[in-house]
Amino acid sequence: MSIVPLPGVLRIEPASACNFKCRHCPTGLDLNPNIGIMTMETFEKIYARISKHRFRVIVPYHGGEPLLNKNFFVMAKRLKSLCGFMKTTTNGSALTENNIDKLLDCGVDLVIISLDGNSIAENDQIRVRADGKKILNSLKVLIQKKIETRNPLQIRVSGIIIPDSIEEIKNPPKTPAYITEFLGDLCGFIEIKMQYSQIWPGMIPLIPLKQPKPSNNFCDNVESTITIRWDGTVVPCCYDLTTISPMGNILDEDLESIWNNDKYRKLREGINSFNPPILCQGCVELYPQNYMVKQDIKIT
Repeated sequence: MSIVPLPGVLRIEPASACNFKCRHCPTGLDLNPNIGIMTMETFEKIYARISKHRFRVIVPYHGGEPLLNKNFFVMAKRLKSLCGFMKTTTNGSALTENNIDKLLDCGVDLVIISLDGNSIAENDQIRVRADGKKILNSLKVLIQKKIETRNPLQIRVSGIIIPDSIEEIKNPPKTPAYITEFLGDLCGFIEIKMQYSQIWPGMIPLIPLKQPKPSNNFCDNVESTITIRWDGTVVPCCYDLTTISPMGNILDEDLESIWNNDKYRKLREGINSFNPPILCQGCVELYPQNYMVKQDIKIT
């Protein structure tokens, strides 16, 4: 069997732990049994195995809050040497002025800050423990420092809109006015990208499927991306927040061997034959109607 080269995108999880309890997230709903923060010892072992490779994109983020890892900025600087572009996502709670300065200096090319809903009140209702106003203030400081220092960091606000009914997903979600009104002219220096909230793997027992059978048999995530969790476990994609489908562990074997093993082969074959494995059952990549609505998570 021929060896398939590693994909161009590598995701590494600095922390699966999160200080929020988001209602649309398996981690926030305490459905994630694999919670932790990557140690420098684990990072060094992972880095030793991946440092012979070069990736198009590296994403130091998976499902938790990466800035909970006190070594995040050190890790990011090291990882930048292995890629052409690096991006991460944060809930914004740790964007102190000190961390903003470190973020602007660590090599991250794009930071995505999460804000949900159509108002600050709705954001804080969905993202339990969040302080939307405080996060917006931190975002404003970040943008202003970017401008003052002429830093090339790209900034994106990316959030979740939870519709009243599944019919609403036929139209793209609108940009929330509470964000644009707060930032004013500073919006010209960032991107705002909202999306509807999917039903994550691990949540399906709690939330009924909107679409029972897959309509697609191709997923780019298992072809172009490989993901390493905080403990070295390799999972197929960014949707596997709870390690439903462990493919192997990079602490035990090379990434190339995992990428080419029988588990990956069977996963791809299942998707291709319209018989996806448990991880992929209900995923919006294969089930385009499978988004949650407000009733699913008792947001009205």
